[in-house]
Amino acid sequence: MIKTFLKSATVLSVFDFHNDEKIFLGEMLFGIVHSDQTYLFEKGQRVITSIIKSQNNFEFITKSDNCYVTEDKPESFELRLSEFVVMRHLLLSPAEVIEAREKLEREDAKRLH
Repeated sequence: MIKTFLKSATVLSVFDFHNDEKIFLGEMLFGIVHSDQTYLFEKGQRVITSIIKSQNNFEFITKSDNCYVTEDKPESFELRLSEFVVMRHLLLSPAEVIEAREKLEREDAKRLH
């Protein structure tokens, strides 16, 4: 199987909320391409995969049957569906999502006071 190798990888756990209930939607992988046997991605490109179907150590198979290999154990990051939509559209990193989240929380706090 041809593979895409990622560094700085994070498993994204995406949730939505309905009637105050937290609903798990799936896990995707975020990372920066180190090398790519598929020739679809350039080195240094940010990637967010489709839903992870299976995992064996640092090798992840996605719903679209692509194989991604991480350098080491990926970080974990939980986010809301709305945050994931923005993250995927703008190819933001988890750190950038946290920064945006904190900025919105500060602005909301200012409006409440």
